[in-house]
Amino acid sequence: MRLRSAYGDLNHGEPTMKLSILFILMSLSAGCAFSSHRRIEAKMGTPATIAAAQASLASKELSGPIEFERIVAASWAVDRSGLLNLKHPKAKHVKDTLESIEIYTYRITHSRYGTFLIDTGISEELASDGDSDAIGWMVAKSMNIDKLNTHISTKKILETLPGPLQGVFLTHLHLDHILGMPDIGNRVPVYIGPGDISHSAFLHLFVQGTADRLLAGKAALREWKFDKEHDAIDVFGDGSLWVLHMPGHSPGSVAFLIRSKDGPVLITGDTCHTGFGWANGVEPGSYTADHKRNRESLRILRNMVSEHPEIQVHLGHQRVGQKLSSYGDKS
Repeated sequence: MRLRSAYGDLNHGEPTMKLSILFILMSLSAGCAFSSHRRIEAKMGTPATIAAAQASLASKELSGPIEFERIVAASWAVDRSGLLNLKHPKAKHVKDTLESIEIYTYRITHSRYGTFLIDTGISEELASDGDSDAIGWMVAKSMNIDKLNTHISTKKILETLPGPLQGVFLTHLHLDHILGMPDIGNRVPVYIGPGDISHSAFLHLFVQGTADRLLAGKAALREWKFDKEHDAIDVFGDGSLWVLHMPGHSPGSVAFLIRSKDGPVLITGDTCHTGFGWANGVEPGSYTADHKRNRESLRILRNMVSEHPEIQVHLGHQRVGQKLSSYGDKS
């Protein structure tokens, strides 16, 4: 017996199949969220502005109550086309090849509020085995996990802290910044920028499973809240640590301005990956969600440092002044 429906002849099934394919393509084009992990609004900190954060640098007393340490968790190599917008006029001469970079985590210890990490480094499992059950094989291949050389795991970093870990501040919610999450205690609060966890993209169809596994068992992520009047947060309320909203690389990308005991420090996150990008004002490439907004965020940070050259700048994956050199080139 021939069966029919509003979609056509089910015996032949061609219209139904076409509609099914169309539905799948529409679903794929819409993408999905970066992670299905739960999030809540962050209550920590006082709403402020980037202008107020920058004005705090006008003080003659530039040092503050925070001990700061940058830790190189791993060496890595990824495509330059992801690190730099090779269509930018200042980068058109750059060849697309593997570029040597690093993965960082930063320790900040406030004299009153204790110790926090900015970004998470590399988990002990990934450091020990060069592999992790949390990372899907397709993601591992696309991320060049085989070229990841861990120097110190997050577990070992935590063992050296001067006190219990009070929280983790993420510059943004990309996989290479949460690879150390399995070593972070489940009750440790983790803070993220607005929109990162819910950001929908085609790539997230392949990434979400890995992101959810890396975040498994953790408390709800605490999402900073910014608005038109407030594009920064004074985290401790004493002007020692500022979260600056720098959308573009991801919707919730943030930078951190820190009054450390050794002077002011700026952590750009992946608003800028490389020394070349910082020197030439070239934003990241294919890893970036919104190039126009990323360029504007990068301009704001570079202008801030231009006006306050005493700031120590820490980029997303290279050091200021570092020149591009192909993977394996130690010169």
